[in-house]
Amino acid sequence: MMNARPTAIVILARNEEGNIGKCIQHHQRHCDVYVIDSGSTDRTREIAKSLGAKVIERTWTGFADQRNFALDKLGCEYAWLIFVDADEIFAPEVFDFVKNQDYPSGSDVIYVSQTIYLNGKALRHAPGYPIYHPRIARTSSVRFSQNQSGHGEMIDPTKNLKTHYLDIPYKHFITSHGIDQWLVKHIALARLEASQVKYVNEATTARMRLSLLIPDNILRPFVRFAYHYIVKGGFRDGREGLVFSVMYMWFELSKWIIRTERQCRQR
Repeated sequence: MMNARPTAIVILARNEEGNIGKCIQHHQRHCDVYVIDSGSTDRTREIAKSLGAKVIERTWTGFADQRNFALDKLGCEYAWLIFVDADEIFAPEVFDFVKNQDYPSGSDVIYVSQTIYLNGKALRHAPGYPIYHPRIARTSSVRFSQNQSGHGEMIDPTKNLKTHYLDIPYKHFITSHGIDQWLVKHIALARLEASQVKYVNEATTARMRLSLLIPDNILRPFVRFAYHYIVKGGFRDGREGLVFSVMYMWFELSKWIIRTERQCRQR
């Protein structure tokens, strides 16, 4: 680790030919880029290699495990890894922050804020900011574990790590594959979340604690809509704010339908 270079970017990808080129070209000016590809059947790997990114092929095992694999594999070469999804763009100031070591001494993980884009428009209110994700990790100390949704990742709560919150939002284009693909993806996530046992521990975020307060009944989708559109001011985002609020109302309704169907089958 003594001779480790400062930073590399890791992109987890599968069938991202529409996003991977832009993502790599935007970020490779700052540091080395690695793409961990999980069985793409399109031109993702070909495009990434043509742009000079280093491609590693690995079967998908979940966000947390894929990130831990990257930390283990690249930890001897780099002091820090920045995890970027193919549909995300990080601001240059984020890389300056890491390069200049502007974080508090001894920090292990840096949570970065995000701004969600829908149909190319930045949503300033509806998502319910601030939203932070652990995206910059010291390779020598950080490990991820599965979060309580069952499909995302969080910092392993068993490790006493020093964290820092960075308010330089990255851009997240949530419908870069089209709304139909978003719906397909979230049906799968709804099935997964409908099976999760909810609990609270030291790693539970404030947003998750708020979510746990809302009962899993038919009213939950309407509460979710009201949260985004009224409480957080999604109406101020115009048509996209309304669409975003309805999308996540639909997501909650999908979970309720799935749970109801399973309960009926068990009778």
